[in-house]
Amino acid sequence: MKNKRMDISIVIPVYNEEANIEELFNRITLAMSKLHYSYEIIFVNDGSTDNTQTILESIYKKTKKTKQTLKIIQFTSNFRKAAAYSAGFENAEGEYIITMDGDLQDDPFEIEKFLLKAKEGFEFVTGHKVNEKGKSSKNFASRIFNLVISKTFKLEIHDIDCPFRLIRSDIAKDLHLYEGNYRFIPLLAKELGANIAEIPIKNLPRLWGKSKYSGKKLEEGFFDYLTQLFLLKYRKKPMHFFGAFGILFGLTGFLILLYLTIIGLMGKSHIGNRPLLSLGILLVITGIQLFSTGFLAESIIRQSNSERHYKIKKILRE
Repeated sequence: MKNKRMDISIVIPVYNEEANIEELFNRITLAMSKLHYSYEIIFVNDGSTDNTQTILESIYKKTKKTKQTLKIIQFTSNFRKAAAYSAGFENAEGEYIITMDGDLQDDPFEIEKFLLKAKEGFEFVTGHKVNEKGKSSKNFASRIFNLVISKTFKLEIHDIDCPFRLIRSDIAKDLHLYEGNYRFIPLLAKELGANIAEIPIKNLPRLWGKSKYSGKKLEEGFFDYLTQLFLLKYRKKPMHFFGAFGILFGLTGFLILLYLTIIGLMGKSHIGNRPLLSLGILLVITGIQLFSTGFLAESIIRQSNSERHYKIKKILRE
C-alpha cells in the first residue's frame, strides 16, 4: 500500500441521511486516526431531498482546514445504489476501497479487521453482520436467500449483500454495476478472479431515520437472482443459451413436419387439418426467433458497456 498516494478510499452512498452523516463522518475520522493509512472519504449523495447536501458541504468546508481528504459527489436525481457505488468507485484514488452505508449501522472501528484480512492477500473482504450474541442479524427469509445464492454459485459467504466490505480498487472499477446487480457484488468480484474472504462484524442499531434502499426485499432479490444466474452463465455468450433452445425447438418442429410430409406422401393420412402440423410450424418459427434473439444479444454484448447510468450535478474535492 506504500506505492500509491492514497491507501484507502471509503465510499458511502447516502440518501436522505441528514441525521446521520455528521456523526458517521466523526466516527470514521476517529477510527482512521488510530490506523497508519492515508485515506479519503467519498460521500455520494444519491439525489437526497432533505438537508443532506447542505450538511455535507458544511463538513467539506471544515475539512479544508485540516489534512483530511473528503469528496462529495451530488447526483441530479435518485439513481439508486448501483449508480452511487459506480460514481464512488470511479472517483476513488485509494488502492483499496471500503464501502459502508450511511445509516450508522456499520461501525468504522471494524475497518481495521478488513485491512488485516487484506494483508493476508485477500482482494475482496466482505462482512457478516452479527448481533451482540454472535448470531446472524439476518431474518429467516434472508438466510434462505443467501443459502441459495451460496450453493448456486459455490461462494461460501453468509451475506451476499452486506454493504460493509473491502475491495481492491482495480477490481471495484471493473464491476460494471447497474440497477439491482449491486446486490451480487461478491459474485461479480469472483467472476473477475478476486480471492474472497468473510469476517464477522458488528451490526449496530439504526438511531435515526429509516432504511431508504429496498435492496433487501426478498421479492426483488429473487428476480435479481434469476437475472444474475443468467448473466453470469451466458453474459459473454448469450447464443449458447438462446441457440440451444433454438436448436431444440427448431429440430423438434422439423422432425414433426418431416414425419407429416412422409405420411402425407404415402397417402396414409390428410395432414392439412391436423393440430400436429400447427405445432411443427410453431416450433420451427420459435427456433428461428430464438436464433435471431441470440444473434441480436451477441451484437449488443459486443457494444461498449461503459455508458454511465447516472448524472452528476456537482463534485467537491481538493
